[in-house]
Amino acid sequence: LEKRIKGVVASIVHTEKTYEVAIEIAMGNAIQNIVTANEQDASYLIEYLKRNGWGRATFLPVSAIKYRMDSPEAVSAKGERGALGMAASLVKYDSYYEPVIRYLLGNTLVVDTLDNAVAIAKKYRFAFKIVTLDGDVLSPQGSMTGGSRRQGASNLLSIDGKVEAIKKDLEIVRADYEAANKKKNQFLATLAGLNEDLTELRTQLNDKKQSLVVLKEKISQCDSSISETEVEIESYREYLKAINTRLSEIARKYSDIEEGSQSLQSESESSSSTRKQSESYYQALKEERDKLIAENTAIQARQASLKTEYANNKADITRLTEDIAALRSYIRDNDKVIANDNEIINKLKADTEKIVLSSEDRQVVTTLREKLSKAEKQKEELQQNIEKSNRLKEMLNGEISQLNTDKLKEEFNLEKVDTDLNYAKENLEQTYELREYEQFLEFKDEEFDITKAAIEISRLKNKIKKLGNVNKDAIEEYESINSVYQDNLLQKEDLEKGANDLRQAIKNLTDEMTAKFNEGFEVIRSNFRKIFKELFGGGSADLLLDYENCDDPLEAGVEIVAEPPGKKLQKISLLSGGEMALTAIAILFAILRLCPMPFCVLDEIEAALDEANVERFARYLKNFSAGTQFIVITHKKVTMELADALFGVTMQEKGVSSIVSVELADVNDTDID
Repeated sequence: LEKRIKGVVASIVHTEKTYEVAIEIAMGNAIQNIVTANEQDASYLIEYLKRNGWGRATFLPVSAIKYRMDSPEAVSAKGERGALGMAASLVKYDSYYEPVIRYLLGNTLVVDTLDNAVAIAKKYRFAFKIVTLDGDVLSPQGSMTGGSRRQGASNLLSIDGKVEAIKKDLEIVRADYEAANKKKNQFLATLAGLNEDLTELRTQLNDKKQSLVVLKEKISQCDSSISETEVEIESYREYLKAINTRLSEIARKYSDIEEGSQSLQSESESSSSTRKQSESYYQALKEERDKLIAENTAIQARQASLKTEYANNKADITRLTEDIAALRSYIRDNDKVIANDNEIINKLKADTEKIVLSSEDRQVVTTLREKLSKAEKQKEELQQNIEKSNRLKEMLNGEISQLNTDKLKEEFNLEKVDTDLNYAKENLEQTYELREYEQFLEFKDEEFDITKAAIEISRLKNKIKKLGNVNKDAIEEYESINSVYQDNLLQKEDLEKGANDLRQAIKNLTDEMTAKFNEGFEVIRSNFRKIFKELFGGGSADLLLDYENCDDPLEAGVEIVAEPPGKKLQKISLLSGGEMALTAIAILFAILRLCPMPFCVLDEIEAALDEANVERFARYLKNFSAGTQFIVITHKKVTMELADALFGVTMQEKGVSSIVSVELADVNDTDID
């Protein structure tokens, strides 16, 4: 089927933008005619349309179309003021289609303005068709067509070129996008490698941190050992000092004993028993001295060993300190490397986002897509207008066929009238033997007033003149305006229906929300009254809607009125801090009783309460915990005593936190047992 179609006229002819309107108007509806190679292809396509019921179309067989040659007057008019040239010479086309182009644009002159066109037409007595750049037409029959064109209408001759230009721009953008995408993939591959390096560096950093923790533990142990060693050395020093003191005493006694020994030797002769005792005592003291000297030697050896161990520990501390400094330096270097890698990664991500598609490129792509969408939409509108024009054309062709039929009928009737007149004349001649005009005067109406007849004729002519010129495009304009009117009418009805449906839906939703709100508010109000009395041990309270600034319950404020025991009814803003806190707790429990939750976190909400009210709050919270699990952050002992479990954070060592938990239920059970 496609092989039999060469294309539509709009696709085989091209012209400069200046002449697009004039050429399109000169071709008229024929710009959508279908060009075929010969009559056989046209006949096949017409039969195809009939079989499928797809309407009607006009075909232009190249082999059958006859030239429309330029008249001598038109050729001569090319030199007139404002004349731009013959229409056929202002377009570009394949020479194969010359018969079609000559058929459509032959003997047509293009002029710049309507005034020059009128002057040329008068001068050459409308011998050829004239078209202006604005689309005004002067036909050889003397009719003039013109006016404003519909705003936003696109020329069929230029739309294909625009679409092609948009497609080319889109191809360029796609190529840029693919190149950017490749570059993005390269950056992503680089980014993946950097991420792997970063992961490896983080692993090494974690290992070093673990090593650092181990070294810190060793240092802590060494410090502890050194402290213990220093204490032990100090104790040994005290012990050594005591031994030295004892040795001094022994040496002094020994000296006294030696002196005594000399005196004893001088006195040995006089007192042998005293001598033996002195020698025995001397020997005992000597043995004690030797024992103390041995102990002193052992202590000095132990002291030397402790000094050596102390020096070794000190060397270990120095070495570990240096290792820690080196590790810290390594960690700082790794942190710098990681920070640098993060900057590189962030930069690569930013570059990737920029390279993938810049804002200008995105704007260009968006603009091109909008232009393409607009062109497609215009094309669809043109197709619809073409279909509408084809339908109108079919209707007008039907009317023309009907008019031709009516014309034949009228011609037949006219011939019949002539025949009847001849027959009547012959009948009059035969019946009344009247052949001359004078013979008919006796049948003249004497009362006929020719003046009145002239006045009546003039009146009828003026009436016809007031009707104005016949608008040949009235039917088409009516169809177009009526179609727009009907569409707008349908849209109006749809919008009104949608608005009514939306208003009804909003009303139904508002009514349902108001009903649910009122129902929930009344439940919360009832719960609040009851819970307030339980928490305060009496009194009364209420929740009221404040309609001061609005009438809608969903937008109204809520006024809290409370009357603790021993006080008068007043607003919550006039209560003390503890009373306000307890009232707020009552409201919280009232809401929770309406909509129970799996668990609830309370952060020191009883901080402003005294001990008695804290106990009330805690006991009520204990009773309420049957349906809701509460996590309470508190410093109140009463609340802690009634809790099922306690969790706290302690810091036994500086910088090291640990969590402590106690299941009070288990403790209480154990105590009971």
